[in-house]
Amino acid sequence: MQESNRENGTKPLLRDVSNLPIRRREAVPYERVTIDGPFWTGRLRTLGTVTVPHVFDRFEGSDGGAFRNFDRVAEGGKGEHVGPPWFDGLVYESICGASKLAHANPDEALASRIDGYIGRIGAAQAAGPDG
Repeated sequence: MQESNRENGTKPLLRDVSNLPIRRREAVPYERVTIDGPFWTGRLRTLGTVTVPHVFDRFEGSDGGAFRNFDRVAEGGKGEHVGPPWFDGLVYESICGASKLAHANPDEALASRIDGYIGRIGAAQAAGPDG
């Protein structure tokens, strides 16, 4: 631990907390969190109506086509994986985040789109042992 510099009178940059009791922290489930402030309410609305649909559009589009990987596997096709190797994981994480957003701010169109993606991924998984 850094001590005070007695020569120039500065205080230590870090406080010694080694003798303080350890308190356990627990995460609050997102289902119990409500965000209703004016700044975040508007931001969450933008996420649901602009950002998330744009991300999903990119996954479906010709510049990415991440969902084509799942469709090809579901149809029994062979071939190269489209996109970087971590593309599938990014799809899963995006669906997870969008699902939490849809839970907090119900949006039938977004929920329907998510359900469709889950169905496509499920079809790929059911197509074979490596799905």
